[in-house]
Amino acid sequence: RRDRSSNATLPSVTGPRAAPASLHTSSASRRSAADRNPRPRYSLDPIPMSASTAIVQGWLSALQALDEASYTSNWRSPDLAATEVDPELVLEGSDLHALARAGIVTRGTTMLVSVGVISLNGDTAQLVGCVTRGEIDIFASTSRPVPGASGRVGPEVMSAEMIETSTTWKVKSETSKEAQCPLA
Repeated sequence: RRDRSSNATLPSVTGPRAAPASLHTSSASRRSAADRNPRPRYSLDPIPMSASTAIVQGWLSALQALDEASYTSNWRSPDLAATEVDPELVLEGSDLHALARAGIVTRGTTMLVSVGVISLNGDTAQLVGCVTRGEIDIFASTSRPVPGASGRVGPEVMSAEMIETSTTWKVKSETSKEAQCPLA
């Protein structure tokens, strides 16, 4: 999440679709239509809501763990291990350790704009999230922002590969780039 940008095109997100116009009729006509054909005629979401919710919760927990570790310069935070797996866990720990050695601290807050699960295949899922980054890295000695994306506020698009473990969904890999949120 620290300047590990990706220039890859993000996949489009599938989400809820508008209900067919026939569903906006009187209750009598809805009943008669349902009696004739009890099967649903459309799907609201190709990924089951319970799975999508668990995947998103795992990603949000990982973001919170990273924020806490960033604010405290604790690259050995047990919360990181509880929400990430290798290779992401090793990369984040290494990044946080390097920032601490360089005297760089994190300040500010990040606001979630949107998040969506774009694919689910067994125990692996792809997720795209958008944040408005108000959190920046600064040099502790001068309180000046670091150069590059980590030292600027703005919109950021994050793409994560999530993996289901025996206890929860965890981040396996993640990329981010400064960009307008396609999901907003």
